[in-house]
Amino acid sequence: MGVVFEAFDRERNSTVALKQLPKADPDALLRFKREFRTLSDISHRNLIELYELFSEDDGWFFTMEKVDGVDLRTYVSSHSHSHGADATDTFVVSASDTEPTGGIQPSPTNVQEPLERTESAFDTEKHQRLKVVFAQLSDGLHELHLHGLLHRDLKPSNVLVCPDGRVVVLDFGLASVQAGPLDSNGVGQIVGTATYMSPEQAEGRPLTPASDWYSVGVMLYQILTGRYPFKGSTSSVLNSKRKLDPVDVLTLQPTLPQDLANLTMRLLDRNPESRATGADVLAVLGDSGSATSWVQRETALTTARAHFVGRHVELQAMQQAYDVVANGATKVVLVRGESGAGKSSLVNSFLERLKSNATPLVLMGRCYEQESVPFKAFDSLIDMLTQHLTSLPEVEVLPLLPRNVAALTQVFPVMQQVPSIANSPTPRIDTQDQVEQRRRGFAALRELLARLGDRQPLVLLMDDLQWGDVDSAILLKALLAEPDPPAMLILGTYRSEEEQQSDCLKALSISENANGSDNAWQLISLSPLTREESVKLALELLNRNDSQALAAAEQIYRESQGSPYFLSELAMHLLEGDDDLTDAMSRCDVSGDPEETGEASDSDSESVATNLKIRLDDALWRRIEQLPDDARRMLNVLALASRPLRQTTAIRFAGDFDSHAVLTKLRKDRLLRASGSGAEESFAPYHDRIRETVAQRLSVELRSTYFGLSITGEDSRLRN
Repeated sequence: MGVVFEAFDRERNSTVALKQLPKADPDALLRFKREFRTLSDISHRNLIELYELFSEDDGWFFTMEKVDGVDLRTYVSSHSHSHGADATDTFVVSASDTEPTGGIQPSPTNVQEPLERTESAFDTEKHQRLKVVFAQLSDGLHELHLHGLLHRDLKPSNVLVCPDGRVVVLDFGLASVQAGPLDSNGVGQIVGTATYMSPEQAEGRPLTPASDWYSVGVMLYQILTGRYPFKGSTSSVLNSKRKLDPVDVLTLQPTLPQDLANLTMRLLDRNPESRATGADVLAVLGDSGSATSWVQRETALTTARAHFVGRHVELQAMQQAYDVVANGATKVVLVRGESGAGKSSLVNSFLERLKSNATPLVLMGRCYEQESVPFKAFDSLIDMLTQHLTSLPEVEVLPLLPRNVAALTQVFPVMQQVPSIANSPTPRIDTQDQVEQRRRGFAALRELLARLGDRQPLVLLMDDLQWGDVDSAILLKALLAEPDPPAMLILGTYRSEEEQQSDCLKALSISENANGSDNAWQLISLSPLTREESVKLALELLNRNDSQALAAAEQIYRESQGSPYFLSELAMHLLEGDDDLTDAMSRCDVSGDPEETGEASDSDSESVATNLKIRLDDALWRRIEQLPDDARRMLNVLALASRPLRQTTAIRFAGDFDSHAVLTKLRKDRLLRASGSGAEESFAPYHDRIRETVAQRLSVELRSTYFGLSITGEDSRLRN
């Protein structure tokens, strides 16, 4: 799908891999952006690290870490199989088709006969390499699943092993969100590589993490036996997966360890509910420490995402705005707050509740910090609109299309993926005036949204508007201009600390609109959670409601000061801690019945704090200590500075290293935040408490090493 180059990034002072989309047809462009955005918030040692997405004229490319390695099968096997090319081509077909249509046609290597087995008895060295590789692969895949994502195209060529033994999963062009109330995982489409896809994937049925584990099973089978589980044409392989079990690996390789053979066959179970899981893989090929870490992290993340409390006034305000829109009006509701205030959680919670009680069309978009693309606030939203229109029958789409649909596709080319738009007889606009092209394109989008809004209540989400561009602000104003703007609710979120730095926020003139006579604009400012809300959330995160847990929740509230971000950090610190939470709490000297008093005494909270060490600094420092050395040095420098630092300045003090990898890691771990763009981009700790935690733990000698600071009491500043 793309051509990959090695490149040197002069701004970031690092060597990167640069993936270019050679031909930006609508389908390829959607997948290209999906590949980048899939890992936008995930940082894991066994998943490829993606850096920045760019659009230049009609060209698209993104940068990522340069991985020097060999594919998984080559690394594990003592020598290469004599089989020619791998079955690596990917295709997309509809669920009713038996042969691929559209996309990349599978080459003959996809349908080759089973590989001839050339290995002798299964040796200890190969077994050890296999254990190391598949344990890491499972670790990365488990992290992906924890974030609600599926890879859908796992195969040896998409798993590289570096010289130091690090395993890296890459190529997320077919990745999708697991089916949920606001998302679709492509039910009805067959996507992937026939040899490695699961039976349910071959049938276009809803997918779960079990589908990815089936692909892991195929890779294991292939490495252990030198053969694919099934042979024949693409349609034959897909049909066999649905109806037959592969030949048992022990029949082909009798010297295999029994537990490894059983695991392989369980991974290839046709029933996804009976299929082996990642935990099963780890039990055979991993270690108990990794298994424990998996359970702790899964419990903490699942618990943190499952709970939302409070914000009743804000939720009611958004509901009232939606009710107005449902009656044909236009409304803009912007949610502002500091980093970690819970802006996105609030909006997503509202949308989930809305979808359970109403039938709006919700188009979700987000401004991504690490992207330089036209109309950042609308780009991912337009992608979702394109997918929505593509899913509708043509008879329903045609009445929705604007009269000048060609103007729309010139501003947003990805919309040509909609068959009704691609086949539209409307001639292309023959003008070189870009201003006029944009004006017509804006008008066409406005007309399309108006027709959608007339059909059902329409909600547009624009998350992280502080990363938007001026063009997005201009387009938003054009959509809202009188007379007769589309009936829709526009929800936006942004960081309050970026109001004076963000070009998009300044161009929107939010304060003037929200405080003026225009009733269409409404501003919601988030304050910290109340004590009652904080304690309730902490108890839900801890999954307990006894005296000890209540005392712990009180202490968490005091330490977090009502910040949802820090509250979650503290709860996860306890859930991921070395001590068993129940045992630790049982050692606390707590009196009183929470059902009677409703709160814990100061002495109770202090007892819990002493036993459980509920200190925000400890929770933050625990995460910081796990950072790579380069990332620690960068965070040290940013913490000691009294103001945000430009990248070149921070690197000069922190030392020469791959700044792309370091800054990406800190950003995804929510330890760093950026402001500005281009040459004016600067960095600072994500929150002042992070700055204080790091600075307080640095010795005078270490401070001097970084900055040559002159420290007198509390006064510390850069000499220059």
